Amino acid sequence: MDCRLLTGEHLDLSDYRFGTPQQTGCLTVVPITSAQSTTLFRPLPLSVRAKRRPAAAPVLLANPSEQSCVLAPLHFGLPVERGTSHFLSGTALVPPSEHRDLTGDTILPYSSTRRSHINLKATYCLPLSLRGPAWRARNHGGQQRLAPALNDLHDRLHRHGLDRFPFVLQAHHPDLKSFAGRIELLTGQTGALFYIDGRPVGLEIAPSAAYFAAIWEPLLVGCYGLPALLWQYDSPAPPSPEPYAVSRLSELRTEMFRARHQKQEQWEGAVAARPEGDFKIEAGQKWRNYRVHSLTGTAFAGQYIDEVATIKAEADDGAGMPRMLRNLFRKSPQTEETTRRRVVYASLFALS
Repeated sequence: MDCRLLTGEHLDLSDYRFGTPQQTGCLTVVPITSAQSTTLFRPLPLSVRAKRRPAAAPVLLANPSEQSCVLAPLHFGLPVERGTSHFLSGTALVPPSEHRDLTGDTILPYSSTRRSHINLKATYCLPLSLRGPAWRARNHGGQQRLAPALNDLHDRLHRHGLDRFPFVLQAHHPDLKSFAGRIELLTGQTGALFYIDGRPVGLEIAPSAAYFAAIWEPLLVGCYGLPALLWQYDSPAPPSPEPYAVSRLSELRTEMFRARHQKQEQWEGAVAARPEGDFKIEAGQKWRNYRVHSLTGTAFAGQYIDEVATIKAEADDGAGMPRMLRNLFRKSPQTEETTRRRVVYASLFALS
């Protein structure tokens, strides 16, 4: 897959490879791998917990590590020790042995019912239907409410006899668990491209395979699996596929390869057919040579972190000369520097 179809020239994804898609129901996942990774970043669930005491106290995120930086992913929930749990409205970097006040970077979902306060027992990611409203509300303070979108999600869950978010995820619903059982996390996988009903809805890339493994299930089940399940409930059952008209094993292999290639072209075509538009990019927090960027487009939005690397190469002034003359007339060595931005983390999602 041509990575430029996803983000144009804004993100350099040339280091990443897109694998064979996996599909279950209307959910398709394209695994992403990379030969380059960094272990400087640690995921939120394995390293820190937010602490919030009184209602007016700040939400503090502390990093006890002396070597690695905590990367709290976009729209993930903070397991708060005491009080109501919050979801991050932006990617947060907490350098080693430091802490960060995230009060203005969190969103507190609520409902008018008794179970209005969410106390997370595990780490979850906001469902896809809530990520767009959360993104639009990110600059309106830490207590920005998501009542309309959340209540709409609750109505859809209730219509199908499901508990409210995030309790529906804690109930281990068998249809939701089937997504985790049928779509495999590959060895060395550092990201994934998600489709629902053939439409690209999310791109997730992590700094390392270990980091992605830590956020894999919240992304697969809560963020993209729950919307895919609701889409299946609200849509008529698809017709059963026609059997292959073959009589030999070799013919079956040929037909399966042809069908797989046809599906691959359909998924790439869905990416290429996404609405075009200008992307607005804003630079954010920086740590060492890594910087957080916010990207807002017509159909997609989200955040990514890139690494600014300086590549030095020695300029050869005697190019094209015979070796003896080149050694005789060669000037003092000069180096040329080029700058390259390599994406190490990305969380981009469809706005509608």
